[in-house]
Amino acid sequence: MDANKEIVERLYDEVINKGNLEKLESLMDPDFRDHLAPQQPPGIQGFKDFLKMVSTAFPDIRVKIEDMIAEKDRVEVRLSISGTHNGILMGEIQPTGKAASWTGIDILKIENGKIKDRWSERNLLSMMEQIGAIK
Repeated sequence: MDANKEIVERLYDEVINKGNLEKLESLMDPDFRDHLAPQQPPGIQGFKDFLKMVSTAFPDIRVKIEDMIAEKDRVEVRLSISGTHNGILMGEIQPTGKAASWTGIDILKIENGKIKDRWSERNLLSMMEQIGAIK
């Protein structure tokens, strides 16, 4: 369980918070599937593209793990996420310069020491309201 937690901690700290996308190769299974965005191509490159979109929209994005539970091959994390909307979001929402914070929950499946699947829920309604994309 501790090894699985360490893999997940590295994903949020080294990859997302520090922007080291090359670290994904050592953390993720080549056949990784992100169930949050089924239109996203499978595999590590699809997830890299997703992270590039998010970090372009929120260049100072920070993800904090609030809670982490591990059981068998799953690690569940409750997250606090924050950033400033200084880039285009989802290809069409122009930068507003507004800060936002939102929450999320991820469930990650670890197989053979690599992240194989991710299921996510994000409070994107709150984030979109904060940046002024919706009222």
